[in-house]
Amino acid sequence: NTWEWTDETQTQVRWTEQYLNDLETGNVGQYGLFQMNLLMNLAYINRIMPSEGRTSQDIYIDNLKRPLTPFSHDYTPNFLLPDTARDDYFNFTTQSNRVTSTWSEWLPDIIRANSTAQALEYYESAIAAMNSRGLPTVVAFREDAYQRAKDAIGVEMGWPPHQPGYQIPSTGPNGDFSYWRYALYERQD
Repeated sequence: NTWEWTDETQTQVRWTEQYLNDLETGNVGQYGLFQMNLLMNLAYINRIMPSEGRTSQDIYIDNLKRPLTPFSHDYTPNFLLPDTARDDYFNFTTQSNRVTSTWSEWLPDIIRANSTAQALEYYESAIAAMNSRGLPTVVAFREDAYQRAKDAIGVEMGWPPHQPGYQIPSTGPNGDFSYWRYALYERQD
């Protein structure tokens, strides 16, 4: 347990001694504090974690996520599987690596900028540099993969609220997994 209530009004919390000790020794990874796990898609997490040997902590986190399932983002269209049979696949991977490298060179300057104006100036320079290193090719290639993923599950828009006829979901204490659909190339029957 990382925190406890300060009193019976349950309006303020304090860190537990155990958590403070773990923080001091750099042992907070066990709490999942390096990422906000509750905001990660439960269906995605379950697909990448082994079904055997799940700890009580894993099951606890799953149970916390279930009511959020209908409100989470459906990752399926975002599993971009580029068409490796395309003649320009090698060019895509080369330019994708160049674009990623260019972005990583500019990002520290953007983050450390002294003002919003300077950050925007660096950002525009980064975009121009990435464009000169193949960003349009990378975007076009990824758009093709994204469209194929959407076609596979039969949706026009990848973000659920933008889909025609979308209705705000409701859920019970265990969520509703009927909202999840998988692309044909991801099914594991």
